[in-house]
Amino acid sequence: MKKIFLSFFVCLCIAGKAQINLSYSYNNSTGDHKHLVKFGLKGYKYFRVGFGNTLEIFNLNNTLHKQITVPSTTNPNIYYLSDNLFNLDTLIEFCYSEYTAAYPMGKFFIIDELGNTVFSRDSCFIGSGAVEVTDRAFDNMKSIFFDGVSTKMRLEKCNTTNCVLKTYLIYDLPGYIPCSDCSDGVIVGLTNQTQSTDNQTARFFPNPVSDNLKLDYKIPENSKNARIKIYDISGKLIENYRISASTDHILLPSSYNNGLYLYSLEVDGVIIKNEKIILNK
Repeated sequence: MKKIFLSFFVCLCIAGKAQINLSYSYNNSTGDHKHLVKFGLKGYKYFRVGFGNTLEIFNLNNTLHKQITVPSTTNPNIYYLSDNLFNLDTLIEFCYSEYTAAYPMGKFFIIDELGNTVFSRDSCFIGSGAVEVTDRAFDNMKSIFFDGVSTKMRLEKCNTTNCVLKTYLIYDLPGYIPCSDCSDGVIVGLTNQTQSTDNQTARFFPNPVSDNLKLDYKIPENSKNARIKIYDISGKLIENYRISASTDHILLPSSYNNGLYLYSLEVDGVIIKNEKIILNK
């Protein structure tokens, strides 16, 4: 009984000493506060749209990660930052809307960090479900969403000057939405992605890959069953290879479509390594 009371007292003392500490502070001279975004490849970052047509992306420790010049307009409308959603490279892309005399009913763009236009549509805008910035890491219930099979983007096209009559356009996106509601998830719809820390040096390369994926790993001693499992972006298992310690590559079937896949090294039911691989034939 004394031991129980002592343990409770120690826990109470530790809890009593817990404090709320200031992590960092920043000035608001650019006119907008920071918002959280989760990139598929770069993880969590903060971003803000500042004066002078700049998009600033910060690491979680408040250091500047990247500064991007956005199109020259008075009030840039920036939506949905991503590095793996709108195409299959590793650049950051974002949605951008423009309302000018040239585009009185608006024009919708997807632009990469180098200023290249990835996609554009006249008289279109991303739906009212998407706000310019969001405090959620990624809200997939809005105009970019996963429908259980693939990632979709919904645009609204104005058919009249005042946009009373609209047509909804649904597009397939080549990438995927980061899993922001799970601790270690990388693909929407795929569960049990927790991995062991025993073999973090395992590598799958090159990435992107065209047809021959090389493997560099060490199977733990006395292991009985080692496998490479391949999942598509919906979380569907599409290949399940049994491997040995001497397996050093996998030839990818020609039937695979370009896109992002999850490769998982599993030994005796324990995931040793997860790797997101981009196939670009």
